[in-house]
Amino acid sequence: SPVYFISYKTDDKNDGIVRDLCHHLPPSGEHWLDKYAEDVSTKGMRMGIEEANAFLMVLSPKYFQSEYCCMEVHRALTLKKPIRPVYNNTAYTSRDALKWIPKELDRLKQINFLSVSEDFEHMKLDLKKIQSEPMSYFDGQVPEKIGNYRFDKNSCSIVTVDAGPGNEGAGSMGKYVADIETGGQDVQHSMDQARLLATET
Repeated sequence: SPVYFISYKTDDKNDGIVRDLCHHLPPSGEHWLDKYAEDVSTKGMRMGIEEANAFLMVLSPKYFQSEYCCMEVHRALTLKKPIRPVYNNTAYTSRDALKWIPKELDRLKQINFLSVSEDFEHMKLDLKKIQSEPMSYFDGQVPEKIGNYRFDKNSCSIVTVDAGPGNEGAGSMGKYVADIETGGQDVQHSMDQARLLATET
């Protein structure tokens, strides 16, 4: 069974599901989840994606409004990791999940989206499907922009943040997002500065 990097948006109705996935999807407890990871910095997330065998994308309405989720998706696509999109079918439908995909990632819709239930008895069947379904890859070029975030194609770092839903004041926020690999700056600190700016606007 593959070891997954579990990507999700916090406080978006999936926190309980991702814990269950981490604990009950074989190999149990070996998947990367920020709630249990030792290093949850941007660099730690990148390392987690690199070391994982596959990328488990737990979709939700605000998933692609999150700079971390967009960064994780961009990194996984750049590394050509197998992608496994799932959604919470207790709260949403497959039609909902398809609507959350930004146009630059339309090719993700060609991948079979699997549903996961909050009810653990139903989740047991969902886990079997996740294990048995063939892995899929993103068939297309890695976009330079995902959601409202633009990436440096060489380092995969966010270089600008466009204004958009959930990103008030984002035009100014972009200047704080540094490149950890080429600039020697701490992206975690830069994003903290960006969030601080957003709360002040």
